[in-house]
Amino acid sequence: MDDLALYLIDYLRQQQANILMDKFGITEEQIENETAVNLLLAITKKMGLKEDFETASQRLILDFRQQKFGNLTLDLPYVAVSAHE
Repeated sequence: MDDLALYLIDYLRQQQANILMDKFGITEEQIENETAVNLLLAITKKMGLKEDFETASQRLILDFRQQKFGNLTLDLPYVAVSAHE
């Protein structure tokens, strides 16, 4: 479960950083400089879960699935590659 949460954090960092800032109080500096693991630690504390990373991971994934972050998908857009490239 933690791996999926870390993937989600990395995705949000790259595509929707405002969600991490608005929902969890993560700063722009943290987004740019911290690892996904450290961001999960910060999110865990923000959720009031002290060091219960598993519960924080589950809650993060559940919130994503329930579209509490908006209508997002983890799929990246398909980019056709020309045979001439």
